[in-house]
Amino acid sequence: MQFDPLTVVIDWLDACRNKDIKQLMSLYAHSATLHCDCTARNYEGRQEIETYWQPRLAAAVPSAFQIDALDDDGDAVSLAYTSFEGKLVCMRFWFSDTGEIKHSLCGPKACAPGA
Repeated sequence: MQFDPLTVVIDWLDACRNKDIKQLMSLYAHSATLHCDCTARNYEGRQEIETYWQPRLAAAVPSAFQIDALDDDGDAVSLAYTSFEGKLVCMRFWFSDTGEIKHSLCGPKACAPGA
C-alpha cells in the first residue's frame, strides 16, 4: 500500500490543532518512539507518546501547530512549526511501510540535515 508521508504529517498537524489525542495516536505505530531534545527523553510506544502529548495539546496557545516549513528528503519528513507554546520547533518523522509514524525526533535542531 502506498502512502504520502507529507499527508500523514498534515494529518498529524490537524490532530494537534484539534487537540484530538485519539486521532493523533492513530497516526503512530504501536511500537513508535519519540525523542524530545527539550526534555532529553525518549518515549516508547503509544502510551508514553500519549503521555507526552496530552498536556501539550491541552496547553496549546491559539497560534500553535502552524507550518513554517515542510520537506520530504526521501528518508524522513522535516517539519518546522509553531509549538504548543508558540515557539518555532522542528520535528522529523520516519514512517513504517504502512504509513504509520515509527520514530519522531523533536527539538530546535531536528530539521538540520543529518539530524
